[in-house]
Amino acid sequence: MNPQRSHLFLWRGRALVIGPGIDSRVHAHFATQLTWGLDAPFQARLAPDQPWTSTRAAIFSSNQPHQIHCEATLLAHLFIELPQRAQTTPSALVAAFGDDPECTQVQIGLEQARHGGLDLQRAEQLSQDWIACATHHEPARPGFDQRISQALAAIAAHPEPGLSGAALAAGVRLSVSRFTHLFRQQTG
Repeated sequence: MNPQRSHLFLWRGRALVIGPGIDSRVHAHFATQLTWGLDAPFQARLAPDQPWTSTRAAIFSSNQPHQIHCEATLLAHLFIELPQRAQTTPSALVAAFGDDPECTQVQIGLEQARHGGLDLQRAEQLSQDWIACATHHEPARPGFDQRISQALAAIAAHPEPGLSGAALAAGVRLSVSRFTHLFRQQTG
C-alpha cells in the first residue's frame, strides 16, 4: 500500500495544497478556495446549522464561512487571493467543474501531483487551468456587467503583474475611461 503524500505549491496570490482531508471547524479566510476530492466525495457546509452536502468539487468564496468533513479522502485545494475575483465567486457546495469532461486535464494534473509527478512550472499551469475551468462554469454575479465579469475572469486566469487596464478594456471592447469607471463602480 502506498502512503499518501502531501504537496504544497506557492505563488504570489495562489497556493495549491494536495493532501489528506481533515475535519475542519467552521472558518473563513480571505482567499477563494477551490476544492476537489481526488479519491472520493467529501462533506461540506456553509454554516453549523446547515445540513452537510456530499460533493467531489466545491468553491468557497472569500470570507465565506465553511466547514469540511472527510474520512480518508485525499483533497486538492487551490487558494486564490485575488479580491476582485473573490467578489464575483459565489460559494458552490457542488461545483460544476467536478463532473465536466472539459476539466479532465485538470483532474489528470491533480493525479500527477498526488503522486509527486509535478514540478513547480507544471503545477503553476495546472493552477491556472483549474481557475479557468472553474470560472468557465461560474454564473455571472447578478447585477454585474458581463464585460466586467469577463475582465475579472481574465485577471483570475492570468494574474500577471503586467496586465494593464488598457488590455482588459480592449478585451471587452470598451474604451479605457469607460472600462475604468465601470470596473471601479462594480468592484469597489
